[in-house]
Amino acid sequence: MINTQGVKLTFDKAALSAFTDGELKIIYLFAAISNRLQLQETKAFGYWATAREESRSQHARDAAMCGIVESLITLAGELKEAWEAIQKCYYGTQVARNLNPKLPQCVQMALKRCNKHFLGTEIVHYLRNTLAYHHDSEAPLQIAKHLADESEHSFFIFPSVGKYFEFATKVRLSAIAIELKLTDWDWAKVIETLVNILVKNVYQDIYLVLNGILAELFTKVQLDKETVTESGIRKWHEMSGEYYMHVDENDLSELMRGKR
Repeated sequence: MINTQGVKLTFDKAALSAFTDGELKIIYLFAAISNRLQLQETKAFGYWATAREESRSQHARDAAMCGIVESLITLAGELKEAWEAIQKCYYGTQVARNLNPKLPQCVQMALKRCNKHFLGTEIVHYLRNTLAYHHDSEAPLQIAKHLADESEHSFFIFPSVGKYFEFATKVRLSAIAIELKLTDWDWAKVIETLVNILVKNVYQDIYLVLNGILAELFTKVQLDKETVTESGIRKWHEMSGEYYMHVDENDLSELMRGKR
């Protein structure tokens, strides 16, 4: 764990009174998208930490691998949605015309790279349209027909805890491997390739664009600053992403009463 120090920035809504409707859309929407993207990244790394934890049972680690895969697929969908929001709110409202020349060079270059990231031939487009927000039934069917008859299919059932269909994860990974034109279909290899594309490249560029545009807009706002500290921040390998959980009626009652 680490301890860190940051800053809390505060402003009144009145500070945005001179903003255009396009700029207001960006302030409120881009900030929300930035939050969602960071949550998806955190989930993926939490599951990855569990999958690497040798003290856990193999089937628990395999279920965590499912968590990684599904988190990355959802992240791809969120990234595509973020790019579409940038198209509508930044370019569509003409905010880009005045703001773009003021952006740091690194943000301008990230914007240019995003044009390629989201082409119809790229993996982000495939994941969003086939596996993330649109469940294409043809993709798993084609993989199922491609598998050998002796291919092992497993699923687990734990009463009051949940069930895990391992064979479904295998099929989705296989579909991704084919789309990426990989010859090695090992789970870890497919996931590593996805992380390199989605997290190291696309996510970084989108996150830089969203926050670079926000930072430039906030130069027009008077911000109150307060130093804040946070302790006990977990490093990624100290996190735990769980697939199974147990919730009974008492737990739900406490939750509804606001207990923690």
